Amino acid sequence: MIDIAILLVNAGDGLSPHTSKLWKLLRESSIPTLIFVNKMDMPGIDRQALFNELKDKLTDRLIDFSNKEKLPENLAMADDGIMKAYLDKGLVSDKDIKLAFMAANIYPLLFGSALKDRGLDELLSILGNYADT
Repeated sequence: MIDIAILLVNAGDGLSPHTSKLWKLLRESSIPTLIFVNKMDMPGIDRQALFNELKDKLTDRLIDFSNKEKLPENLAMADDGIMKAYLDKGLVSDKDIKLAFMAANIYPLLFGSALKDRGLDELLSILGNYADT
C-alpha cells in the first residue's frame, strides 16, 4: 500500500504522457501526492506557464507552496475545511493543511533543481509537516 507519492515533473518536458498516466492512477487511488518540478535551473523555463499547464491538466487543487504570500488564500480556495478555518480564524494551521493533504484534497507543488540542491529542503519540510509517516 502506498501512503503518499512524490510525482516528479521534468521542467524541460512539461507534462509528459507518462506523468499524466501516473497522475491518473494516483488520483484513482486517492493517494496524497506532492509534485516536484525538477530542473528549474535549465535556461528558458517559464515557471508561471509551467504552473498553469500543470494546474489546467492535472487539478485546480494544485497549490504552489513556494508562493508563501498567497499560500493561505490558495489553500482556502482549494479545500472547504481550510476555507472555513481561514474565514473563522484568519489563518491556516499545519493541522488543517495536513488533513487536506492526507485526504488528497490538495496537492502541494514545489519547483526546484535536485542537481543544485534547490527546493529539496522545502520538499522534506512538507513531508515532515504534512505527511502521516
